[in-house]
Amino acid sequence: MNNIFFLILFLIPFITNAIEYEHDGYLIKYKSDLTFKKIDESQLNKYKNNKNIEYIEPNYIYHTFANDVKWDMTKIKADKAWKIEDGSSNEVIVAVIDTGIDYKHEDLKYNIWSDNKGNHGYDFANNDSDPMDDNGHGTHCSGTIGAMHNNYGISGVSANVKIMGLKFLDFNGSGSLNNAVKSIKYAVDHGAKILSNSWGGGGYSKAMFDVINYAKKQGVLFIAASGNDGSKNPMYPASYDLDNIISVAASDLNDKKASFSNK
Repeated sequence: MNNIFFLILFLIPFITNAIEYEHDGYLIKYKSDLTFKKIDESQLNKYKNNKNIEYIEPNYIYHTFANDVKWDMTKIKADKAWKIEDGSSNEVIVAVIDTGIDYKHEDLKYNIWSDNKGNHGYDFANNDSDPMDDNGHGTHCSGTIGAMHNNYGISGVSANVKIMGLKFLDFNGSGSLNNAVKSIKYAVDHGAKILSNSWGGGGYSKAMFDVINYAKKQGVLFIAASGNDGSKNPMYPASYDLDNIISVAASDLNDKKASFSNK
């Protein structure tokens, strides 16, 4: 029996390291700048000895986190805060990096960010300039952040904010590391100061770390959901050791950590 016990202890590290996360091909990071390129497995040999490449890693697949019941704004005393300050749409741009955003929604349409071409962000999932939401998750998150106080629908935390829609998750709520890092860099380069990220998955990614660190150097906050499967294992991107990341867990009616919320 003792021999079996020690054999199990010996095997645990190897079992843990053998976890295979869902991915779609591989991602290359070039040494010259924060530039990435997606390749498939058949191209690995072509690039692995290239001296211009800093690293190659799996192109992880991420998924939306289900939206659980949210407590009324009075729970966080937002109604009292609004009497003092309700923000300024000229000062803060929040990028919702998700399934896109319904920029025509009655509760959101006046708080939508636009560039000088009239675009409201970008759709990296379909590689076009229209980030219209075809899933609903990104619009839901956007409403929590910045739905107008107009006696219609819900009220967001900030009634005066500009929301930039960045779609990298498709209509099924799934998206790749490659498109996630592109979305984050786009947001930072176009003036967003807060990035909302209610998604996760995969293992540790150097590419994801690098692009969040890039955001940090530009003074940008990265808000990430801790996950909703009750796991104590690290959930990425919430678990990177960078001090511009705010990891958000779920609480219950008694302000305790919800049983389904990750640590």
